[in-house]
Parts: sequence; structure tokens; C-alpha cells
Amino acid sequence: MPRHCRSVLAALVTAALAVAATSAGAQPPDAWSLLARLRGALAGPAPVEALFEQTFIPAGFTEGEQETGSVSFSLPECLRWDYNEPFAKSYLLCGHTAWTWNRGEESGRRYLVAADEESGLDLLRLNVDEIRRRYRAEAEAASEGRWTVRLAPLGKETPILDAELLIEPEGERLAALLYHDREGNLTRFTFDGYRLIARQGHFEPPPGLHWLTQ
Repeated sequence: MPRHCRSVLAALVTAALAVAATSAGAQPPDAWSLLARLRGALAGPAPVEALFEQTFIPAGFTEGEQETGSVSFSLPECLRWDYNEPFAKSYLLCGHTAWTWNRGEESGRRYLVAADEESGLDLLRLNVDEIRRRYRAEAEAASEGRWTVRLAPLGKETPILDAELLIEPEGERLAALLYHDREGNLTRFTFDGYRLIARQGHFEPPPGLHWLTQ
């Protein structure tokens, strides 16, 4: 899977959770309840889109390259992320199939992925029970009433070495996601500008392109 395609989820959620008070000494809510609420909101009746800024920092470095774009959630099946210029490109992941294409070109790439594969933002396609089977989770209060959920794999088979989700106070929006892959590279996403999607066909590959199967 391309690096940019690996870079992306999650989550990302609407069950009813009473978020604990943020006063000093308050205990954070259960990490799994936070993840369930977040994923439930992103899997709501209407697809959701957010703007993102992505930073990729190679292992051993303190700075890296930045890109911006938008990410769209139609969980549990689909994620789509569209990068802005100067390297405008798009990735669509639905079920067992992923598509990638560059704007303005006549062909794109199509390949199969495991339905339960997670290696970045697509972690959010997994339901909470599946995440629980692969990761430990801890929650703690963060600044501005937000919550931090940290994930650590239970085994070595996961492509993610660790992950951290910053969740907004109401529990239904992801403010940031960062993770290290097994090579030690760090990918960090920040999100804002959430809105509902009304565009038809947004989670379908663009028509008229020639798809190269990999």
C-alpha cells in the first residue's frame, strides 16, 4: 500500500457517553468507550468530511514534509483522502479494494487489501472489538477538555508500533492522530473543519479512468 494510503484513519464515531468532568482530579472515561463514541459518530447516517494537515517525519529526523487535503469517512466500509496541490492525488478505500489516482491523469491503480488491515488512518475502519483484540488502550485528560487515547499493540503482527488519538471534548470528533510505523517513521494528522457530505458518488472511483490492477 502506498505510504500516503498507509497514512490515514480512523478513525474515526456516535454512542451515548457521558464525558467525565474536566475539573482537577477527574478520572478520564474508559478508553474503549471513547473509541466507541468516536467511531460511532464517524459511522453516522451521513458521511463526514474534514480538512487535514499531514506531517511525515522519517525515523531519525525531527522535521519532515507537510501536505494538506481533506479526508472523508463513510465507516465502516469507506475512507477517502484527497491531497491538495502541488501533488494532487486521491485515495479511496472501500471494503477489500483500494484505488489511487493523480488528478489530470488518464489511469489509476487498483489493488486488494484485507478487510481488517490497518496501517494508519484506516485503523478507524476497525470496530472497537477488533481494535481491542490487537491493542491495549489508555485514556487521559488533555488540554482544552480534550481526551488522549493511546494504543499499544498486543503483538508484533500489527504494522503500527504505537498510535495516539486526540479526541474533542464531546467525544465525536478526532482532533489529531499520530502513529509510528514499524520502521520508526512518524505520521501526524491534525483535523478541523468537519462537515457533512452531500456529494453523490464521492465514495466511488472516478469513471473513465483506466485502472491498473496490482
